[in-house]
Amino acid sequence: MRKQPVTRRQFLGSGIAAAGAISIGGALPANARDWEKYSARFDRSKDRIDAIDQYMAKPSDVSDIDGRIDTGTLNFAAHMTIPAAIAFHNKIGTATKEARLRYLRNLWVAPARKMKGLTVLTSDDPKMVAALTSFRLDGVTSTIANEAVVTQLAERFGVLTVRRTGPTAGVCIRVTPSVYTSADDVMKLVNALRSITASPKSIVNLGS
Repeated sequence: MRKQPVTRRQFLGSGIAAAGAISIGGALPANARDWEKYSARFDRSKDRIDAIDQYMAKPSDVSDIDGRIDTGTLNFAAHMTIPAAIAFHNKIGTATKEARLRYLRNLWVAPARKMKGLTVLTSDDPKMVAALTSFRLDGVTSTIANEAVVTQLAERFGVLTVRRTGPTAGVCIRVTPSVYTSADDVMKLVNALRSITASPKSIVNLGS
């Protein structure tokens, strides 16, 4: 097979570029003439862009290297706070964090399991759960419908939740308390779920 010149973008997505195995003077060619000579060494048929995972929030087109790299500016401020964040975590302690998150999680899950028209999907087995727990309103399985529930919880009740796709039985909603979440915050969620499940028409109108 005759080798065809590759573009700079295609090279960045190739297995050779990913491995950092080839360079000229420690860098990639800077001008078009050098690049043409340089790229002639490589075979376009062996591009491996699809072997590189998609970068968060980037296009998933397997032929586009732009979807595999982050070209934005590094958040230096966030990186500089890492030592302080680790120190703060160690001061609280992993066991204390876990106990707090389990308490907040159980505070809403216990009453939610008793609500008609709602199913808590996550096990209560302590070996399988800590903070994250998902639920689904019975019969409300589409993405659009669950997105409407998330919007309703946020705008009407001031509760932040996240729609999650993937479960075979349908889309669901995830609740994730944090260490700074208060018991009163959790009770807002409980009251919101009681209000929603008490009005079957509102569930039907969500477009499930």
